[in-house]
Amino acid sequence: MCVCSIAGSVAESFDTESGFEDSENSDVANSVVRFIARFIDKVCTESGVSQDHIKSLHSMIPGIVAMQMETLEAVHRESRRLPPIQKVGAALHWATHSEGRCCPALGHPFRR
Repeated sequence: MCVCSIAGSVAESFDTESGFEDSENSDVANSVVRFIARFIDKVCTESGVSQDHIKSLHSMIPGIVAMQMETLEAVHRESRRLPPIQKVGAALHWATHSEGRCCPALGHPFRR
């Protein structure tokens, strides 16, 4: 298993592709790469996958993790631009208490 070289290269590839040199992001990316590499080793070894194919899968992990991290960063940036979510309680209160006023025949569902 070549986790050390893969984990080391993901930080370089991630920083280069995204333009961020944040050690926290690199730590997360390295942890994800190590986790996936161990998972691939376990599953592929138990399934009888050839070592060449396992090496090929290992070589793809850093790039895929870097792409996913960039996507998540973009989603996070966009999510901060959204207006705050209104609390459901106020809308529910208005809906249940206004029924009796606008449609007296309906009454309030909890006033029986």
